[in-house]
Formats: sequence, C-alpha cells, structure tokens
Amino acid sequence: MSGFHHATREAFQVRLRAASGRITATDKGNTEIFFHATRLSKMKDTSSRLQTKQAPLYTPHVRQNSCKPMLGETLNAPQSLRSASPAVRTLPRHLLYSIFARIGGSGLDTDAFETLRASYRGGFLGKAIAYDNRQTEIPASLIHSLRWHPVRLISFFDRPYYYGAKKKYLDWIASRHLATGRYDLFHSWSGDCLRSLQVAKQRRIPSIVEIPTWHRDGGKKKADWPKTTESANKIRGVPTWKARLLLQRKRFIEEYQLADLLLVLSERAANTFRVRGFPEEKLFYLPRGVDVERFKPGNRPAKFRAVFSGALIKRKGIQHVLEAWHRLNLPDAELWLVGHVHDEAKPFLKQFWRDNIRVVGFARDPENYLNQGTVHVFPSQWEGSAKVTYEAAACALPQITTREAGDVVRDSVEGIIVKPGDVDAIAAALQHLYRHPEIVQQMGRAARRRVVENFTWDHFRTRLLGAYETAMRMAR
Repeated sequence: MSGFHHATREAFQVRLRAASGRITATDKGNTEIFFHATRLSKMKDTSSRLQTKQAPLYTPHVRQNSCKPMLGETLNAPQSLRSASPAVRTLPRHLLYSIFARIGGSGLDTDAFETLRASYRGGFLGKAIAYDNRQTEIPASLIHSLRWHPVRLISFFDRPYYYGAKKKYLDWIASRHLATGRYDLFHSWSGDCLRSLQVAKQRRIPSIVEIPTWHRDGGKKKADWPKTTESANKIRGVPTWKARLLLQRKRFIEEYQLADLLLVLSERAANTFRVRGFPEEKLFYLPRGVDVERFKPGNRPAKFRAVFSGALIKRKGIQHVLEAWHRLNLPDAELWLVGHVHDEAKPFLKQFWRDNIRVVGFARDPENYLNQGTVHVFPSQWEGSAKVTYEAAACALPQITTREAGDVVRDSVEGIIVKPGDVDAIAAALQHLYRHPEIVQQMGRAARRRVVENFTWDHFRTRLLGAYETAMRMAR
C-alpha cells in the first residue's frame, strides 16, 4: 500500500474515533495523520459552508513527508486555523479584483467567475473589473464591465499591440478605483496591473498578483510576440507611440516586486521564482479547480483511443505527439485532437498524418471527447497548471504529460510523466498503456479520486481565502 493510501486510511480511522469520542493520545501525537484527517474533514464540509455564505476555515497545509498527497501543498503554509471561527479571520472588507478576461464562460473566464464566488459568498467583494460579464449569480452592480471600451478603435492593430493596449487600459481603470480609498485588498494578474500596484503601494493596500504560467524569465516567449528590449523606443521600424503599447519584460518584473503576495499554480512555477531569490513567504500555492459533475467518467471505448486536448501549438507538444503516434502505428487505435488547429501545427499534421487520426478542432464541450477516451496525452513544454489535466483526470483518464504541465498527475500513480520533447518517452508510454488496459483502469480511478479529493472548485476557493488572509496578515 502506498504512503498516500495508508495516510488516508489512517486519517479516516482517526476521524471515526474522534466522532465517537474515542480520540487517543497517540492520535494527537501523530501530527501528520491528525492534520491529514482534519484536512479531509474540512474539504468535505466546504460546499455546505459556502452555500450559507460563511467563510470556510482555511484548509491547513501540513508537511507530510511520508505521503505528500499534493505537490506544493506546504508552500507558504500559515499556522493551522482549525480552531478559529469565521468571525476572527483576517479577511478583507472590500476586495477589488481586475482581470483581462470575462466573468463567466470558458477557460480563464471560468477561473475568474470561480474566484469571485469566494469573495461574493464571503460578503467582501467590492468590485470586479473585467472585459465582459457572462454570468448572473454575482450582481452586475458589483462588476465594472469594459465591454465597450475606447481601445476598440485600434482593434485593427496586430494582436500584441492591441492586447497590450487593452491590458494597460484595464490597469488604468483599476488604479482609479484604488485611488478612491474604498478598497482594502487588490487582486489582479501578472501583466495587467503595474499602475494599480503602484497606487496600492502608495495607499498601503495589500496586493496579490496571480501568475498564469512562470516567472517572466522562466518560460519561452510566444512565437507571435515581438522581442522587445528594455526600451520600447528601440524596436526597429515601429513608431515610439505604438511600441509603448507592448508589454515589456521589465513591467512584469516590477509587478513581481511590488506585489505583497504572488499566487503560483504549480511547484514548477514556484521554482522559477525561488531560483531568482524570491522569499518563500511571498509565494502562495493555488492550483486550479475543476467541475467534477461536468467532467466525469464515460464508457471506455472498445478500441484504444488517445486524446490530445488543447490548442494545437508547438508549446503544448503537439508535434511530439504526432511523431510518436506515427512511429508506433498501433493497430485498432486512434488519436483524437481536440483544440483549435494553429498554422504552426499544420506542417506536422501533414508530415505525420495517419488515417486513424481525427481532428476535432475547437470544442465548447471538451468533456464529451475526454470521457470517450482511453488516455490523455499532453506533453506541454510549460504551463502554469494546465486546466485540461484537471479535466482529463476528472474524466478518469490516465495521462501522459510533463511536470511542466502542473501537479495534477503523479508519475506511475495517475499517469506517466515524461520530459518535454522526448518523443521516445511519449511513444513508450503510449505503447505501455496500449498493452496494459488494467493499468489504464487503475490509473484512471486514481486520477478521478485525486481531483475529487484535492482539486474541486470548492478546494480552490478554500485555498484562495487562505491567500487573502495571508496577504491581510502580511500587511499588518
């Protein structure tokens, strides 16, 4: 029996003894198991507490050397608040949240909505600033929608310039809100908030910046993003006024320094800050969540079906998936590609094409394809914490992925971890799962259990409230 399952079994036994009044001195002395039991109990009750608009207690992050149920779980761990009541928690009264996205929808829009649910249900959402509002649970009066914005006048610009202008406009609007003095906590995203952070610092308002991927120096530049120097004036052939619309590296670096707390989505993302000297107490681990009722297991297909879900771009490793699949030429098997096909992927589709490949394209209902799969293959080169890894796990799919994609999959437990760009390893993993359906079943069950016990949106909001409390305490 693995350390994780042993700890879980022991934790439930402790909970049973506690419920019957038979808690022992040994139970209390076993810190790891006792806290593990506390964590499981609190996670189970999170949903009901949120529905009654009571701020749930922060889930204790306890170092568990023997089982490590979640990579990065101990990152920036405050002292356990298991004995505290919501009334004594140090939470903000009026939160200002800004994001370069919509509230409600898919992808990042879903993240924004689930984020705001925490503060709205907790009764401290002051205002959210976003580029549209597509949900009805949170009153429109609490959302400043920028759907009709003046930056539309330059929408014909190339995407990096247009998006840069939109982000700076969002930042300007948020800074004006902060200047009113009505807010006591500011939460935004990297690249969206330099001016706002400067105002927050002047007014001594605690600030949180969410990092969607890695430290700016830790990942690779997007292929369609012009390389900029420290000065926007040095971009050859681009007028100075236009070059200033771009988001330069130093903007991100300044934001990292100004923020009181940085939210990182994975251990690999956290390490890109550690190696650059950021103190541990400035990093807070906040993995994503998934709707386990929407994404759930389906019927296993009769034939072996590998699914790649995500944009078909080189950064996500589509070229390596196609090469491995072409090399194997597995009988009675097929590969589904679920995601928008970018131009950079088309040469690889042509080079490694086989008749058992199905290009689905972008899908608004990826769950309907994931739950028809056998395995999910996603060898991304870098992510913050890829949402599709949560979704595939919720659909009980074992995954062939990378550590760079996030912390959902543990090697040989919920899937197989490979190095980015290692076509041989991808091919070997596909062949191994193809030959061993019993391992597919075992890993699939473990994957579903992992997200249900650790990565629902209730878990996400519980951790987020802990981040807010940490930021407020740091500002004292």
